[in-house]
Amino acid sequence: MNKKNVSQDLVEGFRRELVAKAQELEMTKSSLDHPAFDKPENNALADLEHAWRAIASGAGAPMLPFFAEVRNWHPDNYGEPLGALTLYVNQGHYPPPELLLAVAHMYQAYMDGEGKLTMEECFFGNEKTKAGNHAARQAKHLQELLWTVEVAVHGGDADKDAEVAEMIVARDKLHMGAESVLRAVRNHSKKVKEE
Repeated sequence: MNKKNVSQDLVEGFRRELVAKAQELEMTKSSLDHPAFDKPENNALADLEHAWRAIASGAGAPMLPFFAEVRNWHPDNYGEPLGALTLYVNQGHYPPPELLLAVAHMYQAYMDGEGKLTMEECFFGNEKTKAGNHAARQAKHLQELLWTVEVAVHGGDADKDAEVAEMIVARDKLHMGAESVLRAVRNHSKKVKEE
């Protein structure tokens, strides 16, 4: 099973558990109900879900529909849990509790590994041979996406596409030729169509 499926299963599992606990238990009335660090786990999960529902429904600052409706999280649409969490924070929105729980779970796996696991492994999976770590793969993916858009907008036929690719090579001072850029564009387009 690949890391995306593991992340998706983890987030979806937390989502199901949060919803079940929120249906079973009401919001804790006050922090005095449970001394610090002594709140039963079931209440903590229910409280996270109740708080999220209040935030998403507009009890706090209004949340854009995109962020309020991301409960059907999927790594292809929103990135890995840590990336999705960052997206929420950067946009000034509270992340859904299942993302918080998934990130906490991944961090705990790192700590439980007692130095035998890297953070890269815990949050993004193993490095891929010749493809690099998660950050390197994401940077390459973004670069190929930008080239693909540029060729699609300014190209149109084989000659025009080649001209655009040559312009990209010169502008970005790439250590590859125009044909390599076009190959990357074709491969990127093919991957997108397959998904």
